[in-house]
Amino acid sequence: MNMYSMPGYFQNMPTIGKELVNPNPENEQEIKAVEQDIHESIEKALAAGITSEEKLNERGQLSAMQRINALIDAGTGAR
Repeated sequence: MNMYSMPGYFQNMPTIGKELVNPNPENEQEIKAVEQDIHESIEKALAAGITSEEKLNERGQLSAMQRINALIDAGTGAR
């Protein structure tokens, strides 16, 4: 007999990604605005720094993002 109830829960969990039964346009717009704000914040953070990527590359150095991207395997879907 299985002593844990969680495996059964996960086996019977509904599939993620189904269409919403009652979509709410107001909530959708709010979520999209938050997502846009997050995207802009990420872009701003990625662009921040004392020197530009070009200047670092001229000195034979890589930016932090270039170093991180060099570690990511191609085709993994990571940024």
